[in-house]
Amino acid sequence: MLKITTDRTIDESYLVIEEQDDKEQGLQDAEGVLLETHMLTENRMASLLPLKQNYIDGRISYRYPVTGKTPLKQLYDRTGIRAEMMRNLIGSIRTAFQCAEEYLIDTGHILLDPAYIYYSDQNDHGFFLCCCPLWSVPVQTGMQELAEYLITITDHSDDCAIDLAYGFYKQIMTGDLSMDRLLATERAPAEKVLPVHTEREEQDRNNRVSTVIPETPHRKTGSLGVLGFATVFALVLCFTMCLLLLKFH
Repeated sequence: MLKITTDRTIDESYLVIEEQDDKEQGLQDAEGVLLETHMLTENRMASLLPLKQNYIDGRISYRYPVTGKTPLKQLYDRTGIRAEMMRNLIGSIRTAFQCAEEYLIDTGHILLDPAYIYYSDQNDHGFFLCCCPLWSVPVQTGMQELAEYLITITDHSDDCAIDLAYGFYKQIMTGDLSMDRLLATERAPAEKVLPVHTEREEQDRNNRVSTVIPETPHRKTGSLGVLGFATVFALVLCFTMCLLLLKFH
């Protein structure tokens, strides 16, 4: 068994994982533990807490800095988790698993207990998980327990959060551990439904439009216009000649 405690000082806080007895190390794959420990101490991995290794009385002690971070189990003890934060959490778990696999670390060594998943609202904004080479829990078991816990802390006034929580639980229970697929299949927001007009309604609408907006008349041009002008000119000329004749007589 492992002993998990929190070591707090005036300025810093550490999550500490230690061997409970001298036989614990012998139960583990010593070579694998050393390799994973080296990878975790020498590399900074996204969404995973940094690791510092100490030896106390001949026993391995793993120390993870958690200053300014809050455990998930305490974060939502009074208020429910909403969709945005749940996506953040699932995304952080996905990133942590991807980094572990990239460095050949067994993902079963990542603690999925809500008491050891930390949230930071400082510069390193987001959720952080703890990876301990001495910890060994099947990923399916850890995910199922986490999914069950998320349902209990979901803000039930947030429909998207409900979709995520129950979708996560349903997916995990079927043995599907792909968090990429979970985020991709979240229910999309309802699309705006446009009114559908029947053929008769569309025809009536067109008739109303044609009544309101009359067709602009076209001005007639051509030979008729020229003829009319010539006629008027001839009449004016005749009238003028008549006036002249009357004047001379």
